[in-house]
Amino acid sequence: THPMQLNFLTPRVERLGADGAIDVVHPGGALGRVLRRPVLLLARDLCAFALFQTAALPRGRRRQAAVLYARVAAPYVTSGSALTKTGDDFGVWWWDADRVEALLATGVATPSRPLVSPETLAQPRGEGWRIVRLKAGYEAQLWRGKALVASAWRRERYDAAAWSAFVRLQRAAETAPENPPAPADLPIAFDNRDAFALAPVELTREQMALAGAASLAFASLCFGAFLFGQGYQLSKDTDQVETETAEIRAAT
Repeated sequence: THPMQLNFLTPRVERLGADGAIDVVHPGGALGRVLRRPVLLLARDLCAFALFQTAALPRGRRRQAAVLYARVAAPYVTSGSALTKTGDDFGVWWWDADRVEALLATGVATPSRPLVSPETLAQPRGEGWRIVRLKAGYEAQLWRGKALVASAWRRERYDAAAWSAFVRLQRAAETAPENPPAPADLPIAFDNRDAFALAPVELTREQMALAGAASLAFASLCFGAFLFGQGYQLSKDTDQVETETAEIRAAT
């Protein structure tokens, strides 16, 4: 089951391709466009993925070690990175920050500073082996416990040789299908918190002030409606008492 998606809080979502093309995936909800930073999904071929295993490390130091690994093992001179929890381990994503900045400079993107995320993190979670058809190319994946543990991209559809090469690299993995699975066309999963989590850090001071003013106005409106209802009911009760009093006096 998936949590209910509050569409009016959905941020604006765009996808950046390796050719610099920017597609609007979702225009954003009424409040999401105002209160939340837009999300920029990076095409899979702009990203690299690795699994950082932490079983041999103290539990309290695992995230710190993963952050350090993301810095020192980055495959680019200037890297952007993101961590995802994968059981006791961490999935580490990198992208070439200089290249992404250069592509954004030539494209027509939203003026707000976006939250950058690999497009894979916006997919529905899976289990086991699968191949995903992307707008550009195909992604082979291995999932374990609803967490991604392996990912590889190629421009052409996976044939038997490419699939076998991907499978051979995965240690201690469950038995893979002999032939590559049929590519799946997946929707954007707005309930995937790895890409679309609503975090307070997304809000600027001006946006927080606007949200506070809107909340105060809504609360005042509700309180005013409550007082109006109470006053209306009191007026009705008063009229009824006066009518009953007049009837009693007339009868006596």
